[in-house]
Amino acid sequence: MKGYNINLSNDRKFICTQVWTPVTLNLAVSFTTDLISLGKKLNLSLALINIRDTKSISSIYEKYLFAYERAESAGLNRSWKIALLKKESDKSPDFLETVMFNAGYQFKMFTDQQFAFDWLKSKRKL
Repeated sequence: MKGYNINLSNDRKFICTQVWTPVTLNLAVSFTTDLISLGKKLNLSLALINIRDTKSISSIYEKYLFAYERAESAGLNRSWKIALLKKESDKSPDFLETVMFNAGYQFKMFTDQQFAFDWLKSKRKL
């Protein structure tokens, strides 16, 4: 079992990844590879990653490693716009937002699904 599911948003404008098992570095690389592959097939570069049913258990070092090495090796480039949806009380992915931004990615965390949708659909960059 993969621990996640990937599909299209209802309006077919972005890729949705629902994660229900604790997020490790390897799991993040796996779902990133899969969502990038689907994005290429559908000519999309917008994604929502929903971890509200779980949390990140990767270390600070692993988050840094993802931002500066593993994301790119999984196929992620800086033209992608990615929203991470988390529970308001979950601080586990907070460092990831910082290192992804510092590495030049359009990556933003949200606790409100509609705000995440609106940001993905907007022309705004970080």
